[in-house]
Amino acid sequence: MLEKQPGEQLEKKLEKKLEKKLEQQHPRSQQRWREDFVIGDWRIERTAFVGDPVSAVLPDPRDGRLFAALDLGHFGVKLRVSEDRGISF
Repeated sequence: MLEKQPGEQLEKKLEKKLEKKLEQQHPRSQQRWREDFVIGDWRIERTAFVGDPVSAVLPDPRDGRLFAALDLGHFGVKLRVSEDRGISF
């Protein structure tokens, strides 16, 4: 039975499972997986919506809110809003 977990804990748990699976499939890939997400001055600091396709992300310059459109196939498109610039949705 699944226990209810806050979103951040669940994302970290899913990220660890992904890293473990990558390591099993491709030895020494875990470190490369992290390094692949650094391009010049750009890097990924956190993830959101693990496993869900995000079709658009738009910042609102008026108040700093961040809008993310998720294309969930059969369930349709869902719009998620972050009041804290993407830290949580």
